Amino acid sequence: MYWPYDFEISLNGKKEPFFVDEPKRLEVLATLAVCEEADWSIEHNDGPILIVLLNPQRAFVMWMREEGDAGMHAVDPNADGSDSQEFVLSNGQVDEFSNFDTVSRELALDAVAHFLRARAPSPQLQWQEP
Repeated sequence: MYWPYDFEISLNGKKEPFFVDEPKRLEVLATLAVCEEADWSIEHNDGPILIVLLNPQRAFVMWMREEGDAGMHAVDPNADGSDSQEFVLSNGQVDEFSNFDTVSRELALDAVAHFLRARAPSPQLQWQEP
């Protein structure tokens, strides 16, 4: 697939194509940082996709090689797996994940910054395949 831009970002269901330069990267990160709850999808024109669900405490982060890929998600091996977090998707659906299957919001921002630079999963996170 060829797009005349680098990425397509979807924030709570609203899509916007964009080229990544430093000001745009900072704008994306600043927007994500202030969202209390969000359903983000960032897709590169070569196929990789990063999905970030935010709630006020934690983030669910998933990386896929391309649309339809089972992908992998970031995990927090130090988190209490018996506690869980709810995330509201753009369509109103509520998904629940254990704290083990989520990461801090700060690590989620790092994952987005790395994805915008390298189109790859952040090496700062631990990833688990299904």
